Amino acid sequence: MNERDCEINTMHGYQVDVYEESEDFYDISYDADDPILRYYDWRNVYGSCVLPCLHQISHYVMQFIIANMIFCLGSKIRARYMSSKHSITHLLSIGCGCYLLYNTVEYGLWYWFLLFFSAYLLFKVSHIVEQWFGFEFVISGYCILYLVTCEIVEKNANVWHHIRGILMIAVMKIISLAIDIRVKRHIKEQFSILGFLGYVCCPANCIFGPWSSFGEYLPEPCPR
Repeated sequence: MNERDCEINTMHGYQVDVYEESEDFYDISYDADDPILRYYDWRNVYGSCVLPCLHQISHYVMQFIIANMIFCLGSKIRARYMSSKHSITHLLSIGCGCYLLYNTVEYGLWYWFLLFFSAYLLFKVSHIVEQWFGFEFVISGYCILYLVTCEIVEKNANVWHHIRGILMIAVMKIISLAIDIRVKRHIKEQFSILGFLGYVCCPANCIFGPWSSFGEYLPEPCPR
């Protein structure tokens, strides 16, 4: 065997040794009696993972339940003793909805308020000029443009992902209201800033949905 063959065999043996060492490095067997593994039993998983998750979820769920109970009880009391005071129900909806939004939406809440005020101005302008025909297409285009613009302007992806679901619910409500105003005269006659904000802020669906129409939000059917 010449010197070159010896060198090749040596290099080959070195490569085999390195491969075997790397295989030993990655081929790790876990011992069930390892004290570190025994430490993470079901009690520790329950205490360090399950309980904190339940505590965090219950914090939001309890706020949601309390706000909706206040809104529901207040609306029923208003309907029983002050049936003509629809503004009380709207104010309850605004208060409970804003409470939920403030306590659950940590970032980007001003996008929601800007959408509300700008959409309301469009509704008022259309009401003043008495041009409701085709308004649903105008408001739909505006809402889509608003969402696209916000996604482009907002550089922090976490903030946008945090707020876009709530914006989508508000957009569906606004477009639905634009359609209802055109086809249902009694809704057009009942339109006001309190009713509009109460409908968009309704605590029953302003955070998690589902979307509901303005007619379903009204305390009771309005006379034609």
